[in-house]
Amino acid sequence: TPKTEEIVAYSYGEGGFESGKKFFEEMIAKAFREIQRVLKPNGITCTVFAQKSTEAWETIINALLNSGLYLTASWPVHTEMKARLRASESAALASSIYMVCCKRTEKKTAYFNEIKPQIEVRIKEKLDQFWNEGIGGSDFFISAIGPAMEVFGKYEGVEKLSGEKVSAKELLEYIRKSVSEYALTKILKSPQLGGIDEETRFYLLWR
Repeated sequence: TPKTEEIVAYSYGEGGFESGKKFFEEMIAKAFREIQRVLKPNGITCTVFAQKSTEAWETIINALLNSGLYLTASWPVHTEMKARLRASESAALASSIYMVCCKRTEKKTAYFNEIKPQIEVRIKEKLDQFWNEGIGGSDFFISAIGPAMEVFGKYEGVEKLSGEKVSAKELLEYIRKSVSEYALTKILKSPQLGGIDEETRFYLLWR
């Protein structure tokens, strides 16, 4: 199998980590643009991704949004073996995220504050399902990215009130906050979370 154009972000080789990261970002963006180009107007495409690194997800989200693809559905599917060598010291997940996308047909923008309630509703719908299915840890957070993108990705641009575009990093931070509050409410059986410090939140969510 040809390896020179394989889209991976290995940290070794000429240029080290930064070179590998740059190559991955450029090539994955190019791949999504090509998928969007050849996809029929009513066609769908499915992408499978398994990474718990938020930086990697930033790259995927940016590539999707900038390509003109719109995520319409996603599912976490338990595909990864815990005992495999790759899982022992890596950012791999127990589940792969299957993302179904189609072409974004409308060029519209929205303010983040306006669509936050829609994102919250969609995330909660799916988190209820994931919680009941026993999905936990980093998989639980990553599984919420798709539902949020179903709302966020409908728009060509999502802006703050200042006019600045909302970045993928900011979206992920918002998703993480929503997921942690949901999980803590479930664990503690109380919606009152104001007195819980960050260290306690981390322990409860990742133990």
